Amino acid sequence: MVVVATKIDKQCENITEDADHLYKCIKSHDAVRRISKDLDIQENHVLPVVNYTTDEKKSNGKDRLALGALYTMVDLAKKYLEKHTDMVKKVDEFEERGHLLSSRRSEVETKVKEMTEEMASFDSETLLILCIGPNESGKTSFIDSIYSTLMREICQITREFGAYGGKSGDFLNTEMFHMYKIGDQRSNVYFGDMAGMEKAVCTLKEYIQCFLEGNSQNIFSLPDAVKSSQSTDKPGRRAKILCACIVVHCQFVDKFNGLPGKLKETMHPLQQFLSIKGIPYVVILTKGDEQSENAKLDKIQVYESKKVKRCVKTLVTELGLKQNFIFPVVNYTHENNVDATGDIILLDALEGILKRGRNFLEGTRNRESNSNKDYKSDL
Repeated sequence: MVVVATKIDKQCENITEDADHLYKCIKSHDAVRRISKDLDIQENHVLPVVNYTTDEKKSNGKDRLALGALYTMVDLAKKYLEKHTDMVKKVDEFEERGHLLSSRRSEVETKVKEMTEEMASFDSETLLILCIGPNESGKTSFIDSIYSTLMREICQITREFGAYGGKSGDFLNTEMFHMYKIGDQRSNVYFGDMAGMEKAVCTLKEYIQCFLEGNSQNIFSLPDAVKSSQSTDKPGRRAKILCACIVVHCQFVDKFNGLPGKLKETMHPLQQFLSIKGIPYVVILTKGDEQSENAKLDKIQVYESKKVKRCVKTLVTELGLKQNFIFPVVNYTHENNVDATGDIILLDALEGILKRGRNFLEGTRNRESNSNKDYKSDL
């Protein structure tokens, strides 16, 4: 503890004229000693100052006293924290991610071009990204939002084809599996959208296996779903699922104060199955803006939201995920225009997805190359 002793100039008229005189004044020294004794603190923790009150000019003497007092307080606080490291607030890595993204919001146009070129670089292979999740988790809106960010305007690509089945509240309903090309004409990146897990008429293993084997039409029992008559670019026979996006509704997680039992029962075998197949995956955490009033005004604030942080912590704890595998996003649902804060967090998610897909593809190529070498050596 320190004591800042003000009005010390009242002890001596000379101090009023020249604050430096305090260092020579016996009365001032006596006052400091009395305060030290009365409050039972060290004498050098009593910090005499002379405040500016009616002064019209700066005083070097007063400034020295004030700065001396400030220096002593900072030095004591620093020494205390060095002895009590447990009191030092740990850096919130999740918030730091948000701060970093916030500092990059002016780089959106550059980042869009970078991602567009990256997607065009998959020239000999098609990158298929599979979006998986419960009903109303925001899978379809996420694809629309990624596409909108890249096109620099609000787009609804999913509604142009036969997979879209109307809306339920703020959510788009997907009635059948469809793949959407993301990026410009050079892109070989597709996002696969599917109906929610609840609509599957087979076991979870079969549910995912069907997509790996290209038999998605066997998954859902939806007699009213019709294929689109519109022609679209479709992935070729060499298309491989190189990354999965498990889309989870932020409100749904927080509402149950954790993962609901049924969702947890679904997610664990899904993770296990993807791991066995060696397919990388990320978690897309949607609707974080509905958990934070600030995020409704500034989407990057999802990283500051206590409720969103609880959702992330729940996913880390209950699904055994690393924090950097979880990407909170705010989908474009009611907006008329894209905005920098929404774009930068969507681009961050897209970059994470493409990076994992690229690493998986290169790893597969290396394994195939080594296998061919081993085969030739055996001959």
